[in-house]
Amino acid sequence: MHNFAAIPFFFIVISAALCSPEVTIGQGTLRGAVKLTEKQNEFNSFTGIPYAKPPVGKLRFKPPVPSAPWSGVFDATKGHARCLQAYTYLKNHTVTGSEDCLYLNIYTPQLKPTSNLAVMLFIHGGAFITGSAMDYDPSLFMNEDIFLVTINYRLGPLGFFSSGSIDALGNYGLKDQALAIKWVKANIAAFGGDPERITLFGQGAGGISAHFHAMSPMSKGLISGVIAQSGTALALNALMPYFLSVRMSNFLAQRLECPTEEDVDDMLKCMMSKDSEEIIKAATTLTEWDIEPVTVFKPVMEPDHESAFLSADPIDIIVSGKSASVPFMTGITKDEGDFRTAQLFNDPKLLEEFNQHFNDRISLVLNYKEIATPKHQKAATNKIADFYFNKKKLNEKSRKAFSEAYMDANYLSSANYASDLYSNKGKNAVYFYVFGYKGPESYCSLIEGLSPDSYGVCHSDDLLYLFGNKELFPDSLRNQQGSKVAELMAKLWTNFAKFGNPTPDSQPDLVKWESYSAQDRKCYVINESPSVEDCYKQRTEFWRNLDLNERTTTLRKHRSGKSKDEL
Repeated sequence: MHNFAAIPFFFIVISAALCSPEVTIGQGTLRGAVKLTEKQNEFNSFTGIPYAKPPVGKLRFKPPVPSAPWSGVFDATKGHARCLQAYTYLKNHTVTGSEDCLYLNIYTPQLKPTSNLAVMLFIHGGAFITGSAMDYDPSLFMNEDIFLVTINYRLGPLGFFSSGSIDALGNYGLKDQALAIKWVKANIAAFGGDPERITLFGQGAGGISAHFHAMSPMSKGLISGVIAQSGTALALNALMPYFLSVRMSNFLAQRLECPTEEDVDDMLKCMMSKDSEEIIKAATTLTEWDIEPVTVFKPVMEPDHESAFLSADPIDIIVSGKSASVPFMTGITKDEGDFRTAQLFNDPKLLEEFNQHFNDRISLVLNYKEIATPKHQKAATNKIADFYFNKKKLNEKSRKAFSEAYMDANYLSSANYASDLYSNKGKNAVYFYVFGYKGPESYCSLIEGLSPDSYGVCHSDDLLYLFGNKELFPDSLRNQQGSKVAELMAKLWTNFAKFGNPTPDSQPDLVKWESYSAQDRKCYVINESPSVEDCYKQRTEFWRNLDLNERTTTLRKHRSGKSKDEL
């Protein structure tokens, strides 16, 4: 166990010079910078802080090791590299980043050890294969008297390679996150943050990750709330069966001309010797069809051992009451499926291939192929074909139905199921939302040839109203409605972190957001005029009855020599 508490007691020094705030913690002194929000409010920025030793050399495929102290004053103004990655989702296999990437950023509205402000720790998304802590502008949060922390963690095979032996069990990226949370818990008081009020939030893979930490023994007692945006630990694509993770790791080793599972020790030695960029490039060749599966290396349920991040099914953890008893917020964008739908329907060749191999492709794209037994997979496919497509081939008329199926399978059904389970247990305040505002900018606009009237509120569009994206969408927050929605989002999210309630009684001007109930399933629709509406009852019931959540046996399969087909 990493004992940050043993680090010498910290203290704070604020430089008289406005441009160089300094904080001293056990590792040493940090010098940050003062910056301005668009409203010209000052905030302090500390970027590129090492929370772990670089995971290189003998530390590759190993749990993270806490960073060593430094001498002198650490320059926390320069940022840091993203973790090594290749963005296959847009079919761009260019490798960027560095294997030396375990850093975090802290943004504070003030530097007073006695301020005791709530802390929000953001875990970026990107399908566990891409993303960076440096991609997120803190300005909106700095207007709300809150601390914001963003973190990097290992991605792709460098974050989730599983040899099947105790020497490389996987989940390194999640263990990176856990160490970063421990670092924040131990050190944030030096900056003026409250270590007892640390809310995790994340989107996509980051939402899945944030939810995992409510269940992992590594994160026990560290967090006070979870916001899981467009992804929960119950998502069909959140966990990979362990036997399949080992199999994919063996395929990767073969690509790199390393020994495979017949000699695990030699395989690991060979993989440790390979250039990190070579490993990432080789992983991009392991897709089965088109870009699917998007995430080849992902979290697993580890065999039971002392340093496991997760060794039980999240469903079982919630049902047994072992998930953290903290407020839980989750939700989706209104048209989560439009991005992937556009990629498929705008390519006639891809659509034709999909129709020719419908049974296989639908289970692959909707992410139940990995976790369903063949019997359940076939039954689910027949029901999906009937419910969404009237058992007809996909064509332009079925674009909306496919988008709904993709959203329901990958985002809506799991968020709804998690909310129902927590609501029924009665130990967590639960809040469910739908982000329904369609602004002039959207991540769907990045798809070439796609007109604005052919998509709605796409996956990740909610992030434009929490962080903006000045590089891709410099004007996203500058129209009046967009600015209003962004201010509402920041208020709801930071209220949740401060009070455990996005619309506390002390702020009667906000449209009241009642705690979610499994009986009525109401959701809070976020747009320029928020409302409370029914939450897709028919579609969520359909997925609840598919039996795909009966997955524990498949997820638990380890290196027994048996495949999913034998279950």
